Amino acid sequence: MARTAGQWWTFVFPGLLLAVAVSGFNLLADGIERAREVTRH
Repeated sequence: MARTAGQWWTFVFPGLLLAVAVSGFNLLADGIERAREVTRH
């Protein structure tokens, strides 16, 4: 831990990348679900 104590970005940026990726996939899935729902009715 002492080697990376001053390098906060090594933990923050991968965490942000994962959060953005998960949110993007969630929004994509919602969009696909809504598009399929419109074509079904």
